[in-house]
Amino acid sequence: MEENDWIKQLEQLHFSAVHVCHYSSNPGAVQRRIWKRFALCRVIAGKGSLSMDNNVHTVSQDEWFLLKPGMHVEFQTDLQAPVRYQIILFSCVALTRHRNAWHTEAFNFSVTGKLNVPSNTRDIQEMMDTLVSGKYSITSLEKTRRKHLLHQLLIQLMMHVKEATPL
Repeated sequence: MEENDWIKQLEQLHFSAVHVCHYSSNPGAVQRRIWKRFALCRVIAGKGSLSMDNNVHTVSQDEWFLLKPGMHVEFQTDLQAPVRYQIILFSCVALTRHRNAWHTEAFNFSVTGKLNVPSNTRDIQEMMDTLVSGKYSITSLEKTRRKHLLHQLLIQLMMHVKEATPL
């Protein structure tokens, strides 16, 4: 897929729900689940391992993961350095227009799992910090602001991932 194609697809995303969470795992704990929503996760401290559809990855501070619905996930945190992470759960569809009619379709990110994000991505770190530190208000304005900020974050994140991924 050409660069303009995937950027155009990301621009067509419509978010129906966005939830921000903070988690601290128990030392040595193992969690298993089949993922039901998209999730963007940033590890803020600790170490562990994460298996996504039988692909095992190490987990450490400042690493990013994008999980998709239906993904089988098993997470184990280190005994000495339990993981703390921020996670944004979201539901989205691609909104397209064809022959003067709008259509929705399931969205499939071109990259999922552990994201190859360069360590000097201050703009992305700041966007995530803003998103997770926002007020937990239920006003329509706050919900819309969160969706917009997540949309911007995903576009920036995928642009950095594409730049950092060798061809």
